[in-house]
Amino acid sequence: MQRRKHVQEDLPNKHIYVELDSLLDTRFATLSLIDPALTTRVMDSNYMTRTKDSFEHITPEVFEAFYSARDKSLLPLTKLTSLVPLLSDLIYKARMTDITLDGDGVIYLFVNVFPYKLDKVEIEAITKALLPYMTDVEDIVIIDQENISPKWLDENVSMAFMYDAMEWIKYNSATEALVKSQFFRGDLFAPKIINSDDEVEEEDFEGYAKLMMPISNIKFLETNTFSIDIWWGLLTSSFCSSKISEQLERLSSLFVRHFSLI
Repeated sequence: MQRRKHVQEDLPNKHIYVELDSLLDTRFATLSLIDPALTTRVMDSNYMTRTKDSFEHITPEVFEAFYSARDKSLLPLTKLTSLVPLLSDLIYKARMTDITLDGDGVIYLFVNVFPYKLDKVEIEAITKALLPYMTDVEDIVIIDQENISPKWLDENVSMAFMYDAMEWIKYNSATEALVKSQFFRGDLFAPKIINSDDEVEEEDFEGYAKLMMPISNIKFLETNTFSIDIWWGLLTSSFCSSKISEQLERLSSLFVRHFSLI
């Protein structure tokens, strides 16, 4: 695989952005850090289908205190999420679609490692760990930014995967970026999780997506997509549920639409 430097120069708008917190289930790892017994308890309840990061046997305040203070010492406790095999397949389809449309087939994956302060050796280790699952990317580009601007996303990628996408929209819609019509026009994918004081039901997410349409093309995926992939390595098919397979087909069609417009 050829490596390219200065990949942010003259990038066509066809690449992908994802957060390390979406590729690794740092929520599950945080529960394990607090009390290993919690992981079994939450898996026996609604962890994979939750609509907010509120777990049985632990108060939201305690979880938030630990999660907001997370650092790189948490990473060895993490496991891959189901988004990893999903992205792997999507990147392959994106590359093939681009080649079919007479493109160069070059796809970059931007991985935001914030809030983990990593040195060069650790960044290299993470890149090497991800590459076997992302064999069709030209390169994995590590970035470290607390808030990725809508303008940066709009100029560099066609799809973005964010765990806290609703908070990102809320934060950035209050800035001048929205006024200047610089909001991200690509597809923004997030889990069906809204961390609010209100009760959130499955059907609410369709309404949230429609509400956000004027400023963001947000699409909600099943929560288990952004959660620990319990079947990783055990099945030849890496997807842990039929719902994720259905999402794969839906996302694949979106890639075709994206690349036909680029």
